[in-house]
Amino acid sequence: MISSTSHANSLAATLAALFFLTAMPAKAAQSPLSGFWKLVKREAAAPAELTAAAVAAKAKLKARDDIDVQAVRWCVEQGLPFVMDQAGPIDIIVGPNQIAILEEKTALPRHIYTAGQPPPDMKVFDNTPVGYSSGRWQGHGELVVETVGLSSGVGPTGAPRTDSARVLETFKVTGNTLEISTTWTDPATFREPYHYTLVYQRLPAHYTAQEHYCDPRVNGAGHP
Repeated sequence: MISSTSHANSLAATLAALFFLTAMPAKAAQSPLSGFWKLVKREAAAPAELTAAAVAAKAKLKARDDIDVQAVRWCVEQGLPFVMDQAGPIDIIVGPNQIAILEEKTALPRHIYTAGQPPPDMKVFDNTPVGYSSGRWQGHGELVVETVGLSSGVGPTGAPRTDSARVLETFKVTGNTLEISTTWTDPATFREPYHYTLVYQRLPAHYTAQEHYCDPRVNGAGHP
C-alpha cells in the first residue's frame, strides 16, 4: 500500500519533471538553406562592361575566369567570387546569429552575420578577400546579404576586384534548388552593376566533404 506521503512526493516529482520538459526550448527546425550544395549553372543576362582602367588591369592579372591562377598554384586561400562558384561543393551552416559557408577547395570560409551585429570600422581593420557580410531574412525565407570590405584581387569574369566593391546577394531555396542572385557594384571596375545568378542542387543528406589537399611544393615552392 502506498502512503499518502509517498504519493504526494511522487506526484510532486512528476509535476517537476513535466515543468522542466515544457520549460526546455523546442529544438529549432533546420533551415532549408542548411546542407551541402553543388553548383550546376551560372547565368548572366549580359556580359560585364568594364571601365578602361579595369580592362588594362585585367590584362595584367594571371586569371582564368575568376580564378587567380598564380595564387591557387601556391595554395593561397581564395575569396569572393571564387568561394561561391569555383570552390564547391559548399556547406552552408545556419546558426542563430550567423551563417557559415565552408568550401571543399582552397578558399576562405564566409561568415554572414544575421543578428544586426555592427560592421567593423574599416579604418581600423584590414579588408579581406571575403570582406564583411551582413544578412537579413525577408519574406518567403529569402536571405539578402551585403558584403563590403573586400581587398584587391580577382573578381567575377577575371575582372579586378577592388576595395570599393560591394556585393549584394539574394539566397532563395525552392525544393532542392538554391538560387543566389548576385550583383557586383564597383565603379572602379564596372561601368554598370554586374548581375548574374548561381544555381545549386542540394546534395544527399549523407554527403560528406571530400578531402582537398594542396601542397605548394608540388608546384615548385621551396625548390631552387
